[in-house]
Amino acid sequence: MKRILTIWILFICLIVGAVWEQIYLTNSLNKLEEKTLSLEKTIQLDFNSNSSLKETEELEAFWIEHEKVLCLIINYKEIKDIITQIATLKQTIIQGDQENTFIELEKLKSYVTGTKNVIGFNIQNVF
Repeated sequence: MKRILTIWILFICLIVGAVWEQIYLTNSLNKLEEKTLSLEKTIQLDFNSNSSLKETEELEAFWIEHEKVLCLIINYKEIKDIITQIATLKQTIIQGDQENTFIELEKLKSYVTGTKNVIGFNIQNVF
């Protein structure tokens, strides 16, 4: 009876961990997507202002903070493109290259969307 109870407790812990992982991942990517859309609006309104660069730096800081936790629960290879793309976007803003900034912004949005689609809850992750 003790073994069955222990197995059930471990099983419930695994389920809770998998659900927490999915919620954290979804929330992080949704917030990143919101921040990316906000940055896009800022760039469209006034590209040459410092607010575009400042918002990009805030986006980068946000992602680095969440990336530390995400690296513990998922494979880094699945999310590394996002930080690379943010750094590239930041460089194009610093260089004042508006055309490439929009291209890099679209790439970032596609990476975020792609990551959301690839990393999903799968019952096989529990076992």
